[in-house]
Order: sequence, then structure tokens, then C-alpha cells
Amino acid sequence: MDGFLKMAHLYSTPENLLRTELITAFQETSGATAALMSTEDYFQGGETEFNNAFQRQIEKGIYIVRRVEEVVRLEEPNLGRANAALGTNQQDYGDQVKTAFYVKKILDDTGQPQRNEQRFKKFGISVTLARVTDVDPNTEFKNACACANRQRQIAPLPTNNVSKRKNNVC
Repeated sequence: MDGFLKMAHLYSTPENLLRTELITAFQETSGATAALMSTEDYFQGGETEFNNAFQRQIEKGIYIVRRVEEVVRLEEPNLGRANAALGTNQQDYGDQVKTAFYVKKILDDTGQPQRNEQRFKKFGISVTLARVTDVDPNTEFKNACACANRQRQIAPLPTNNVSKRKNNVC
């Protein structure tokens, strides 16, 4: 009963509770879930994985994560593009590595993800179904997807001939 009285005192109306506590929790959880997956992964079949992760975080708490920087070795050489006089005979440049950033869950001693409990749980509120019904990516991502689809319609290029790839840029 204490939880209910505290909730009634703090929020006065169900609308205030919804706006102040629940919608905020859903937005934070959506953002935390999105940090675990790239937009490209989502639109390439990861919608179910995203929805499941969102549901788990709404029910059990938001994963505590950290951003990790990793150096990745490139398989194909970088081509210099600053010298127009060389045309398609550009010279290699760089050290053939790139820096990539990943978001990783922080695990406890048993190997389970650490979580921040949802604030609404302290009032005895539990969410039994959480569903993401609409995702509308920004224009830049939509354009990049359209470009990738156009490139897929062009005959595949040999992977060992990097110089021909520059012709298939949107």
C-alpha cells in the first residue's frame, strides 16, 4: 500500500504518471536498446532481436554498457584519392587499420549483464508487453539504403579488383 500512496501523492493523476514515469522509461529503454544495434543491422533483419532486447530491458532493467574502441585491420588497401593527375592509378596510403567503436554490456561475476532497475518498478508497476510498432529512420540513412540497393542490382564486382569499385558510388 505504501507504494500506491507514494505514487498517488507524487503523480496525482494517471496521465502524470504516464507522462512523467512510463513514457520517459520507454524512451530511455528504446535509446539504450538502439545503442546495442546499428540501424543497418536493424533493417537487415534485426527487428526481432531489437524488440526482444527492448522487452527484456523494460521488464528487468536497462543494461549497463560501455563504449569500447577497437583497432581493426583492413583486408583491402586504402587508395589515395587526393591526386587527380594519377587517375585510376592511385597510390596506397595509411597503415591499413581503422578504429571501430562498439557498445558492450558490462557483466557481473556470474557472466550476466548488469542492469539499472526501471524506476516504475518501485511502485509495483510491471510491463507485460512492450512492442515497437514504428521505426522511421532519418533521411540520410534512407538515402544510404537506396544507394546500397542500387549497387546490389549492378553485377557483383570481383573482390580482388578494388580499383573498379570506385565506379559504383552513389
